[in-house]
Amino acid sequence: MAKIKSTLDLVMERTKDMNMTDQDRKRLHEKQNAEKARMWVQRYLGRRMDADELGEELERQAGTFPQIRSLVCTELVNHLEPSGRNTMVLSALGEIFGADLQTIRDLMQSHRKLLKDKMPEYASEMISSLNKEGYSGSALVPNLNGSPSWQEYLSRSRRDLRSRIVAALTGN
Repeated sequence: MAKIKSTLDLVMERTKDMNMTDQDRKRLHEKQNAEKARMWVQRYLGRRMDADELGEELERQAGTFPQIRSLVCTELVNHLEPSGRNTMVLSALGEIFGADLQTIRDLMQSHRKLLKDKMPEYASEMISSLNKEGYSGSALVPNLNGSPSWQEYLSRSRRDLRSRIVAALTGN
């Protein structure tokens, strides 16, 4: 009579000849550290960790994975909201990374001004599109949040802002 194998037995049997290459190990290690950085930032923003604890974690990990500082920095920058207050993110960037907060605020202010200047252009484009479809009148108010072209522009401009902030923080 044949032996019934457990799932673990089947998995072990199929993977017994598989080995991870050094490159695979490195990639896995980088992925784990990126997840760790994301988790720390989430804990910090969720107020389950303060800036001092975040800095201590970074110092502990910096010896084994030097890129962890830039990962956490980038993750923090990704949580910056141009129209928001960003108090916690700016605080961490200042305390842990020694960032020039005025430079970041200036970049965000210029981003808000750019969006404010571009809004009428996209609104006008949306109104002309609605006019071509047969909608017109003085009560016609474009909803930019429903415009795919505005959303694409907004997404692109936020990515650009974040990359400029990271460049300002890293000196590139």
